[in-house]
Amino acid sequence: FYVYYPYGSVTDVTAHPFSVKEDQSSVTSYKASEFLYGVSKGVSPTENAVNVTTYHLMSCVVIKLIAGDGFTDSALAAAEISVFLNGLKTASMVNLQTGEVMASGDAKQMIPLEEDGTYKALVIPQTISADNFISIVIDGREYKLAEESFTFVSGKRHSFSVTVSKVSNGVNVSVGAWDEDEEDHGGTAM
Repeated sequence: FYVYYPYGSVTDVTAHPFSVKEDQSSVTSYKASEFLYGVSKGVSPTENAVNVTTYHLMSCVVIKLIAGDGFTDSALAAAEISVFLNGLKTASMVNLQTGEVMASGDAKQMIPLEEDGTYKALVIPQTISADNFISIVIDGREYKLAEESFTFVSGKRHSFSVTVSKVSNGVNVSVGAWDEDEEDHGGTAM
């Protein structure tokens, strides 16, 4: 049994097209960027239900802004903030036989979903090399986070704690520990 979501007509099981939304600023567009996949092999016909666990094929980016020099937590919370992810491919081909995802198309700018001061987006697994992977606009002033390269892995949540400082005109970056979901998103296929 092969399970995938969202369901769509398949013309090539080794290259099923799927795209994440460039603008994931709403819960609806964020959820529409999810691709789940599961397989249960070697199952014989039986009266019992077949359990298939599905897994996230996309990668999740979680960005937490931290007040640095020149900001207070309350000033940062009260500021008008826009966060962008730059240089990411939003299209892919999913191999429904293996669950592998290959990024395709041109690199785009993405807008993550903001929830309680944390920004998150579902991205196609890929390796990026960008001068300003994360750009943040706070009250009209742009801050940029440069990564030499980073690999987004299928099924992994990648956390970025970004310290924003007014004084140094820069962004100090550290990669935080993983936040584990602690929840099985699988289900029963009937």
